[in-house]
Amino acid sequence: SSDVCSSDLYRKGTSRRYHLGFGVQDVKSALVKSNLTTQDFGGIIEETNPDGSEGYKGLIYSEFIALNTHMIQKLQKRVTELENKLGKLEVNN
Repeated sequence: SSDVCSSDLYRKGTSRRYHLGFGVQDVKSALVKSNLTTQDFGGIIEETNPDGSEGYKGLIYSEFIALNTHMIQKLQKRVTELENKLGKLEVNN
């Protein structure tokens, strides 16, 4: 499996810090794999130049907050369910 999130060494300045980020194409590929389009998720900007060629592409990171929160909540619920099942198995053994 490929990760959508990547880390890159910050290339400007002298900080030499690593920053996490997403690539537009990686996010778009993840949408396709999830049977979604850029109309279903407003986190991608894709502009076309007046001559019809590809223009600016970018991400709207604020759009990811609610999605990430939702997925974390789903995972927390699933962990609780699995812990409860495990607890019942341990009691029965």
